[in-house]
Amino acid sequence: MRLSELLKNGDFYGDFNPETEITGVCSRLDRCEKGSLFIAVSGSRFDGAAHLEEAFARGAGAVVTEKEIHGKNIVKCKNVLSAFSGICAAENGDPQKKLTLIGLTGTNGKTTTSYICSRILNSAGIKTEIVGSVNFENTTPEPPVFFSALGDIAERGTKAVVCEVSSQGLDQHRVDPCRFRVGAFLNFGTDHLDYHGTPASYFECKKKLKTLSDIFAVNGDDRHTASLISDGVKSFSLFSGGDYVAANVSETEDGSRFSLLHNGTETPVSIGLVGIYNVYNALAALTVSCELGVPETVAAKALEKPLRIPGRMEKIGTNVPFSVYVDYAHTPQALATALRTLRARTKGRLIAVFGCGGDRDREKRPEMGKQAALFADEIIVTSDNPRTEDPDEIIKDILSGADKRRFTVVPDRRSAIGVALDAAREGDCVIIAGKGHEKYQIVGKKKLPFDDAETVAEMLRRYE
Repeated sequence: MRLSELLKNGDFYGDFNPETEITGVCSRLDRCEKGSLFIAVSGSRFDGAAHLEEAFARGAGAVVTEKEIHGKNIVKCKNVLSAFSGICAAENGDPQKKLTLIGLTGTNGKTTTSYICSRILNSAGIKTEIVGSVNFENTTPEPPVFFSALGDIAERGTKAVVCEVSSQGLDQHRVDPCRFRVGAFLNFGTDHLDYHGTPASYFECKKKLKTLSDIFAVNGDDRHTASLISDGVKSFSLFSGGDYVAANVSETEDGSRFSLLHNGTETPVSIGLVGIYNVYNALAALTVSCELGVPETVAAKALEKPLRIPGRMEKIGTNVPFSVYVDYAHTPQALATALRTLRARTKGRLIAVFGCGGDRDREKRPEMGKQAALFADEIIVTSDNPRTEDPDEIIKDILSGADKRRFTVVPDRRSAIGVALDAAREGDCVIIAGKGHEKYQIVGKKKLPFDDAETVAEMLRRYE
């Protein structure tokens, strides 16, 4: 592929031959070989711009940098991260231009909303796939993976893609070449402050999705997202009015019912997902789908069948006298919401098992302990993904937020799950929170196989 073809999605300058044949694109030195285009990305641990000579020594045909470095075959740009995304898009034939893209951001609910969106659009005859946390290691994959995935999706004849767009993905310009037909900001809470530093910085990154979207929708009941409402911005809500409203909300045994109010019409909706937060997720998905032209009645009918979302309030086992759920709740807001939802549905005790991840977001640990103490009857604190931190120190941080006498500490996650299930009696409910769909546990720098849902299912067989 010629260099000029790879550079078509950005503004570049410098001393380089646009006809140079490029064999591949990379941002890691160990993947740089003869004919490569080396992207000099600078991160916290590695500054690519400091290794241009080594890249050329490995055979690079050209390098891309935002630094004012002069020399032959050095391509310069204003923002190397944005350039990287544009180059990866071009390398894969600009698949983002061949697809209808839906972008979802928010602290909680992106995965559930993406599954509901996909269900509605597929039911409406619009072949749709998802790029997000369940099927990729990063919620928003890095550019080489993201645009390669979009390329594969386009080749399969898929028409639309629902993308979970993370704050890091927006901040690192991973989706810059994309134009989202509809973007939605679901909610805003506390997360990723180890990366962003402050809630304000985190919010500023999130709201960048608006600039990348033709149609933008926000949660009108969330004071942060509601601040973005202006001419042309759509809103969805339960309490504040707006373009799409869920009225007459009522809980059912296995979900919720409500009336979708839009453009003077009222459409009954029934969803097989528990909790008011899932009413919001469904409402967001309905907003997105209707803005794409799906009739309200068609969208509502698509939600009548049960919908399983891995690790999102996923009920495990049916032949025991108590209930068990696995949920991804890993923020204070998400944990509080999950516990509050199950508290209202539980006749007996609510038993919570959770931990917090290491090497990030230390500030949220005491708050998660506090929220657990507010809603759960018995609390078992364990390891999540401790990474390079001492699990015991993470647990101490959690316990600092609440009365320690109410907590049982079992650092080994498998053992903690076993303790919770052994304690459960008829009418009780157990929730295993924090890891959801993840099939691993990061201890040190190793990814060890571990799946909450599989572990629970295995242990429940003893009670059948």
